[in-house]
Amino acid sequence: MTTHTGDIKQLATLVEVSQTLASTFHLEDALHRVLEILEQQHSMVPSMVTLLHETSSELAIAVANGLSADGMQARYNLGEGITGRVVESGKPIIVPQISHEPMFLNRAGRRRNLQTQERTFICVPVIINRRSVGALGVDLRFR
Repeated sequence: MTTHTGDIKQLATLVEVSQTLASTFHLEDALHRVLEILEQQHSMVPSMVTLLHETSSELAIAVANGLSADGMQARYNLGEGITGRVVESGKPIIVPQISHEPMFLNRAGRRRNLQTQERTFICVPVIINRRSVGALGVDLRFR
């Protein structure tokens, strides 16, 4: 029964996120609100949204929760690491235990205490006009 309750909560969160994105014309405000929703509903900290710069094919962090100023400066190349692969392929990736994943770069420095607190990383593409333009990455406590 717990699984179904969790599934319902996750579905409700996705609906709220979708409504937030559909109801705004200012992308950065919407992205900040999405991270707030995820944090409130699932205690997902840290989380980030990266967006693709078309001219450089580089991914930069647009908005984030739980990152230092230095972490916000992290950059990824298209196809590099988990985030870069998600944007390149347009398909989500779930990493059950990030400490066991060599493709997980931790470039933003969010996971300094992996030995004491294992995390699951979920990264999904941000799709606009059928094109992958970025990624939403969130951490969950590993269970």
